[in-house]
Formats: sequence, C-alpha cells, structure tokens
Amino acid sequence: MLERINAARAAHGLPPLAESAALAQAARDHAADLSRNVWLIESRRWHEGSDGSSISDRLIRAGYRGARWRENVGWGFGGDEARMFDWWRVSPVHRDAILATDVTEAGAARLYAPGAPWGYYWTVDFGRPAAATTATACPCCGRG
Repeated sequence: MLERINAARAAHGLPPLAESAALAQAARDHAADLSRNVWLIESRRWHEGSDGSSISDRLIRAGYRGARWRENVGWGFGGDEARMFDWWRVSPVHRDAILATDVTEAGAARLYAPGAPWGYYWTVDFGRPAAATTATACPCCGRG
C-alpha cells in the first residue's frame, strides 16, 4: 500500500513517505481492533479504539511520538489492495491524508479476519515525528 501512496504523491510532485515500523504496528493493532469490534464501524467510530482510545493514544502506545498524524481506515473489497486504494483516492478526506504535506512517514496494514463481516480490514497511519530534543550547550563551560 505504501508503494501506491508514494506513487500518488509523486504524481502530485510530493516527496515519498518513509515507512515507519511504529506506525505500521499502530495500523495493524487498529485493523485488528476493527475486525473484532465491528460496532465501531457500524456506529461510524472508525478512528476510535474499542477501549476509547484516539489515534494519538494508539500511536503513542505503539511507540510513535508524532507532531502530526492522520489515519485512513477501510474494510472489505475482498482484500484487493488496488480497489481499497482507489476508493481512498476518490474520497476527498482520504485523498487529503494521502497527499498531506504535513506528514513524512506512514505505516500500513491489511488484516484478513476469517468470519468477520467484511473479511479484510485496512488501516494506514501517517505521521511526522516530533522533533528530537537537543541539549543546549552551557555558554560558560560548553557542556549540555
């Protein structure tokens, strides 16, 4: 999925997103949560965890410290990645996340859940890491 996202970004003159293991973990966890708790989908709470967590809560839980983040979710399409991506591409809010200029990384998940209503569950988490704190040298001794 990241290849498709980066191809769409390149077509719009945007830089590619780097793959983030932490964002991918958060995406896998949320896809699994959606597959086990379809009431989140049915109640239009797509970006909320079954434990009440927000996107930022889930990213932090996965070890990601972000200054910015976005999320695309989806389900179904028989597991066909191209069809899922095409649906996001024509949806203004999902396309905006794919082409966002305030993110630099992404992690994607496609989860197959046999017996779950839609079979396949997708999440892409986008982010820009928070700037690392740097020590300022002491003006008198030069130590940080």
